[in-house]
Amino acid sequence: TITCPAAVTVAANLGSCIASGVALGLPTTSDNCSVASVTNNAPATYPLGNTTVTWIVTDGSGNTATCTQLVTVLDTQNPTIVCAPAVTVSTDPALCSAVVVLTAPSVADNCSVASVTSNAPVGMIFPLGTSTVTWTVTDGSGNTAICTQTITVLDTELPTIACPADITVNNMPGFCGRSVNYITPAHADNCSIASFTQTDGSGYVSGDLFPIGVTYQEFTVVDNSGNSYTCGFNITVIDNEMPVVSNCPSDMVVFITEAAQCEQSASWNNPTFSDNCPGINVTQDYVSGSSFPIGITVVTYTGVDNAGNSVSCSFSVTVLDQANPIVSVVNGSKLIVNVAAASSYQWVDCDNGYAPIAGATGSSFTPAVSGNYGVIVSNGSCADTSNCEAVTVTNTSGVEEIAFEDLYLYPNPTIDGNFRINYSGNIISIMVYDMTGREVSLPVDTIEKAVDGSQLATGKYMVRILTENQVVTKELVVVHNN
Repeated sequence: TITCPAAVTVAANLGSCIASGVALGLPTTSDNCSVASVTNNAPATYPLGNTTVTWIVTDGSGNTATCTQLVTVLDTQNPTIVCAPAVTVSTDPALCSAVVVLTAPSVADNCSVASVTSNAPVGMIFPLGTSTVTWTVTDGSGNTAICTQTITVLDTELPTIACPADITVNNMPGFCGRSVNYITPAHADNCSIASFTQTDGSGYVSGDLFPIGVTYQEFTVVDNSGNSYTCGFNITVIDNEMPVVSNCPSDMVVFITEAAQCEQSASWNNPTFSDNCPGINVTQDYVSGSSFPIGITVVTYTGVDNAGNSVSCSFSVTVLDQANPIVSVVNGSKLIVNVAAASSYQWVDCDNGYAPIAGATGSSFTPAVSGNYGVIVSNGSCADTSNCEAVTVTNTSGVEEIAFEDLYLYPNPTIDGNFRINYSGNIISIMVYDMTGREVSLPVDTIEKAVDGSQLATGKYMVRILTENQVVTKELVVVHNN
């Protein structure tokens, strides 16, 4: 007879999926005569699971009996698992999450690995922030081990903001600026916005009266991850309004009252300039009280505002010489001029184109022959020509020249140089001389008694008119507006 030892349960060897050195114990045997031997078929090592060991007892007569013993090898060792390193990624474009492809952990077991699983979200879509993924490895015996891996999703995407285009407008009439409205910039973020503010510091917002010039408007959006974006645009207000001038002086005429004087002062009240914006620069050619030369001088005031808009005010100052030297005839033949303090005198022959008379440079002159004579009186750079006086020298033959009161030039002064001769008789020739005695060639119409003097410069001229029986000399004053 034989009775086997009790069943044996052992753990697999460390790091192995088998068991060795298993103590089976001994069976209980007996025989009516004698037991010859007790044997079994136990292996040297036992695999995982159940192994049946058969024991055989043999007596002296060769009779046998058997029994079986169950040896169970259990896997009680946990598998091993090592997670991949932590992962840090940025959110996917325009999303507040990221799809992350995870690297599986390294796993091992003394027997076999049945499965590796994790609690990663569906589709591996990880939200903003840090997520912990737990990996679990399970072996064939149900033993498990875990490790954790952190997945950090960062929002590195800048918010978006769309500013209006630059705005350019003209000022409102009468104002130094313009009220401007604009649409608040549209803004968005892939996750969430923490703040949206105007950051230009100008103090102006949509709807305000913006000043002349360029005003910068800036807006900044910040998301909850600290990403920020700024946009800006310029509002340009152009001052296109002209300044206004009022009380512009009228054209004026002043007269020289002293002989041999070439200038005369003129006074006026300054015009008034105003503008929609403060600060206007006024300039002028002359100031009130200035001295002006003979002829026409245009005085111009110009007001320019800070934007370069300008307005002008002009008027003319006409200086007429009404103080020509006066020549008087003394004792029938001696000529005396009334200017005693001049710097120089030059007597001229009025009948000979105002030709200077040699040696006649004193304040008086006694002609040797009959004729018409005058004098050019100079005082510094200023010179005036006197009237022409007729002198008859006894026993001197020749044609006596008589100035007729009914023969005169008009208009005189002439603004454009053109003039006519008022005379009822016939005119044979008309000659014009400048104050140096040189003849000036001009278009002359003796029938119409008209002279085209448009080429004459501003100044004085002598006109010699030959009638059917006399020679008459007249002074002509030419002034121009330009």
